[in-house]
Amino acid sequence: MSEPVTLPIVPLHTVLFPGMLLPLRIFEPRYLQLVRACTTSRSSFGVALIARGEEVGGPALPHHVGTSARITSVERCQDGTLDVLSVGERRFVIERMVVETATPYAVGEVRWLLDDAQGAVQGDGLIEAVRALAESYTAVLQRLAPGWRAPAIADDLSAIELSYQVGALLQVEYARRQELLEAPTVSARLERERELLTLESRVLQQVLRQRQNAWPSGPYQPSIN
Repeated sequence: MSEPVTLPIVPLHTVLFPGMLLPLRIFEPRYLQLVRACTTSRSSFGVALIARGEEVGGPALPHHVGTSARITSVERCQDGTLDVLSVGERRFVIERMVVETATPYAVGEVRWLLDDAQGAVQGDGLIEAVRALAESYTAVLQRLAPGWRAPAIADDLSAIELSYQVGALLQVEYARRQELLEAPTVSARLERERELLTLESRVLQQVLRQRQNAWPSGPYQPSIN
């Protein structure tokens, strides 16, 4: 891991993977100030899944592993809120939360988790298997919810990029997505994704068969909870 640095931390009910887009509607004064600070200094902020607490209002306890986010665009709305689009950059682990801070938003002392030091992917055909399962899983989801779209999985993705894209693709509980984000190696993340894709594809196929046999039928709505 790298040397510790300080990073603004935004606890959210979401798990952000590197390379994943994150749209946010900003209206709380503390986060309006955070956006101003990040855009002025061209710095990033950290996103971490809430372990305990709420997104809005009071404090929230984040999980210890999160992902930094870089703001790519900001649009001011007539009501004073901001529509912010950001993209996930790299994983970090929170060493401690900074108690004394001059900012109204949370600040953590973090260390970067260096994926390029995780070693080669272990397991024959693991990358190919995960890619094929992800494509099949996406196809079934799109049959169940025609309006739902996922980014196409490019052929030239590295193992690390594939592991993150599949993690973002999987429509599973936050706890499982957090487990994928925290995986100690790329191999471990891909192995777990292979298990989840296989399991979830079976479930979706069953839902699809039920919908085809039911009348009337309604669209499947992917959701995370």
